[in-house]
Amino acid sequence: MPKIVVAEDNLGGAELLQILLRMEGHEVSTTPNATEVVGLLEVERPDLLIMDLYLGKYSGLDVLREIRQRPTIAGTAVIVVSGLEHSWEAEKAEADYFLLKPFGADELFAAMQQALAHRQSLAAPHRPENQI
Repeated sequence: MPKIVVAEDNLGGAELLQILLRMEGHEVSTTPNATEVVGLLEVERPDLLIMDLYLGKYSGLDVLREIRQRPTIAGTAVIVVSGLEHSWEAEKAEADYFLLKPFGADELFAAMQQALAHRQSLAAPHRPENQI
């Protein structure tokens, strides 16, 4: 099971995600603070980050840009979530998936699979089609 960090400043939302993910067998860490996300990723080394677009006065997109600049955590799959449509901005900041709130468990699990698969495809070595 993938190891997951949830960055969400709405404590009720973070708790709900944590319960849902743990029920599915995932190891989950949470933080409500944008300033703690990068450090938590460095320590925890999760497979996936589920991050709200707005973390207090900070933008999750700024946090995401910093993550992509750090070689030790740049390969972490990231799902950006928001109650407003910002999929284009999330894609531009190199999110692996954008999920519009509110969402159900099935949508979340599908997004997780797609984000992890996308990040793995970026990490896979490229082979020309005519080579085995």
